[in-house]
Amino acid sequence: MKAQNLLFLLLITISLLGCSNPKEVLVNDENAKENVDKIKAGLDFPTAEKFEKAYKDVLLFDALGENGDFIIINVYSKKFEYLTLGDILDKVNSEKE
Repeated sequence: MKAQNLLFLLLITISLLGCSNPKEVLVNDENAKENVDKIKAGLDFPTAEKFEKAYKDVLLFDALGENGDFIIINVYSKKFEYLTLGDILDKVNSEKE
């Protein structure tokens, strides 16, 4: 019985912690901006600025509707709903090379 309770407690804890890696957070998540700031803190200044601009561009493209969806899919090969902050960071890093 104790093993079941421990397992149940462990599952609850894991589900409450959620996504702990900021790069795995979806762009449309309500806490995305906080995670953008966490990611930027670990980047050099030029990369951090490019990352934040790319994030804001994605939000702008989403606001444009169908045309913006087309741009997001062309740039990131994903729909806005599935785009993560890590996808944006990967794109920024690939443009540096």
